[in-house]
Formats: sequence, C-alpha cells, structure tokens
Amino acid sequence: MRNPNRNYDVIVVGAGAAGCLFSRNLAREGYSVCMVEKSDLNKLSHDWWDLVATYIFDKVDINQPESDELFKVGEGIFCSPLDSIQVKSPPTDAHYNIDRRKFTIRLLNEAIENGVNFCDNINVIGPIVEEKTHTIIGVKLDNSKAIKAKLIVDCSGYEGVIRFNSPFETDFDKNIRREDTFVTYREIRKKLPSVSDSHGIVFVGKHQGISWVSFQQDNYVDFFGGHTDLSSINISPKVMVYELIEKYKNKCGTEIVLGGYEAPIPLRRALDSFVANGLIIIGDAACQVDPSTGSGIASSLFAANIASKVALNALEIDSTKKEDLWSYNVEYHRSELNQEYSPNDIAIKNFSNLSEEEVEYMCANDIIDLRRFWGAKATIIKKEKYRPKISVRSKILANLARFAETDRKIEEMKELCREYPEEYNPETFNAWREKINKCYIVRYDLDKKPESELIVS
Repeated sequence: MRNPNRNYDVIVVGAGAAGCLFSRNLAREGYSVCMVEKSDLNKLSHDWWDLVATYIFDKVDINQPESDELFKVGEGIFCSPLDSIQVKSPPTDAHYNIDRRKFTIRLLNEAIENGVNFCDNINVIGPIVEEKTHTIIGVKLDNSKAIKAKLIVDCSGYEGVIRFNSPFETDFDKNIRREDTFVTYREIRKKLPSVSDSHGIVFVGKHQGISWVSFQQDNYVDFFGGHTDLSSINISPKVMVYELIEKYKNKCGTEIVLGGYEAPIPLRRALDSFVANGLIIIGDAACQVDPSTGSGIASSLFAANIASKVALNALEIDSTKKEDLWSYNVEYHRSELNQEYSPNDIAIKNFSNLSEEEVEYMCANDIIDLRRFWGAKATIIKKEKYRPKISVRSKILANLARFAETDRKIEEMKELCREYPEEYNPETFNAWREKINKCYIVRYDLDKKPESELIVS
C-alpha cells in the first residue's frame, strides 16, 4: 500500500474494525486520513470467528454481514469447574458469528474506497508531542520517520501504543494492569468426519478462568483457554487448551488450522477517559469490552461511530483540544451499552478471585448464572438468593457473603455511568473517578466478620 509521506488531518493507528469504521466516516466527509497498521494486509485481524451483536450494524451504518462472513451460532452447555453442574443455553438471533478477518477486510475496503490512505507493515512506536501544550501532533515510526496530523486516533488494540507512550499526565490509565488483563490461547483444528456434535461446552471457573471446546462449525473444533493474568494462577492458557484437546482428541485432527497463538485482551471497565489534546482512543486500546465475556467488536464499533461524529465537529472548528473531544467520553460512558458492560467488571473481579471450590458451591446452589459468560442477557449474580442475618459457618460461605455485596455496588456503578461529567473539569472529574473506584470489592479478609451474610434458598 502507499507510504505515509505527508501531513494529514487524521492519523489512525490500527486497522481493526473500529479503526476502519472511524477512518471511513472521516474520509467520506472530505478529510485526509492515513491509517497505519503494523501487520501485513494478509494477516489483518484474527483468523477466527467471534460473536457480534446483530443490532450494531444498522446502528453504525454498516451493511449486514455477507454470507461468506458468517459462521454458525449453536447451543452452548455451561459447566461448573468440576463439571457437576451443566446449564444449556440455546442459540438466539441476537448475535452473528463473524469471520473477523473477512469482516475487517470489508470495512477496510470501504475506508479505502472513500479515500483513506492505508499503509500496512508500518510500526508506530509512539506519539510526537508538542511539549508546551501537551498536545499529540503526530506519530513516530520505527524507521526513524514521522507523520503529523491535527488528530491522532489510537486503535492499536491491547498494547495501546499511543496511550501507553503518552509522556505527560493523562486522565486515563496508560498501562493496563495484570489484574485487568485476560491472557488467552485459541486453537482450531479439523473436525473428524465421524463427529456429529454441534454444540459448545464452556467450563466456567476452571483454573480461575474460562475454557471451551466447540463443535458448532461443520468442519472445525474450536478450543479456547484463558484466565486473568494473576501470578497466583500457575497454568498457561495453552496448557488449559491442551487439557481439553487430550480429553476430546478422538473428535479432532492433530494439525492447527486456525489460531494457535496467545492473545492478551483487556478485561475491565472502559477507561475513565478516551481523550487528550490531539488524541482519541477507541476499542481495546480504550478497554471498551464486556468484562464478562471479553467481547469488544460491537462496543468498539459503537465507540468508533460516536468518536467519528465528535472528531468531525472538532475538525470543523479547527480545535482538537481535550475539551472539544470530551463529548465522546460523555456519550459513551452514559450509554446503555456502557451501563451494562462496566458494572460487569465488579462481578468479574470478585469472580476471578474465587477458588474452584467456591465457584462450584455457587453453581450447585444456583447463585450465579453461567449462561452470562456466552453473552446471554442474564445477570451473573442472582441477588434473590441472598438473605441477611443468617449464620455463616464456613470460610467459603463467609467469603460468598461478602461477594453478595456485589449487587449493591453494581447498581452504584450504573448510576455513576449516568452521572459522567458533562464537561471537562479536573476537580469534578477526579471526584467522579474516586466514587467509581469505591465500587470495587475484591478479595476479602476472611478473619473479619462479614457485614452481610448469605443464605441459599
């Protein structure tokens, strides 16, 4: 593709779905856009499929998926860590199973057709900054070259190359902490002709993480393993997958046909802010995912659509100061989507700290809804199972009693999402951040008496 050889109105770092949609929207309004991608065109995006909410296509003005972009959506069976509890979840029409690479290529072609200068095999190593105003005005490339623009958009995924390397104080977390990172491994093999299975099996809480084997596709068996990147978890996602492969080796071939690599993803609520002077952050770089599933395609497209409208207004008045980009923060954080996603971070943080024994107990007593981990519209915690002032006789129950406080904190976070500051004011914003950080309850001191207690009806 063409080299980035001049200044632009906008530089987009990363050619995933969000980067392509944002670039298309800006270019078709006449702005010069350069989209740079570190990978080769032929290796753009992951080579597997993922669920995407069906509603998002019309909402962000993207055509519905073409037939060759679609994979089957089948029944899921959710299992407790020790496999004593199984819950079925039938397929719904709420999601497509999208071929990520074909879908991204389609969006890329739309961007190029609208005038975007797409440059692959270009490695961005950080931002160019105007020190006096703390404004990002361009990007540095690893070939000692640089390109400049009025607005820089970081769509570079988990690594967030512009976010992470911003040299001044920001309103967003530059680094994604280990406890906010989900390390994953996915491997797809050929399904043997004799296998008639067409469902997926998801193991929830095994090794304090999630793993699955799926026979939903006609020709493939899909294996996945992942857990929070905690030093206390002494197993790699790849080993989790190979445990499953050993268990189901009579149903799949021996060769890896898709995937076969590890991929970290953010597993937390969205960043508190997505903007700085001259900078917008979108997608995984902004942690715009559902913490209960790790899914981020629909939320990234939703965010890119909002951000593109805000960017158009900012460029029209020729000002990309943080204050002029702030409405992107407001619209995303106050959205119903974010009110659903961000509070899930509280439940997941608590859930990730539970032992297999504790998760098994919760599953056996119908306290959590395992289906939530397949993107179903179901609550993780079944709060009707909690009752106050009942004696707790074991450390497991004492821990779960404190875990019950999650429900109250989830409601508090939803309300705070709706109260996101309308305009940028450091004092107001920092007060909001302090409130939202108080919503978290993580691991508990089991030697202390719980504030609330638990009974399972």
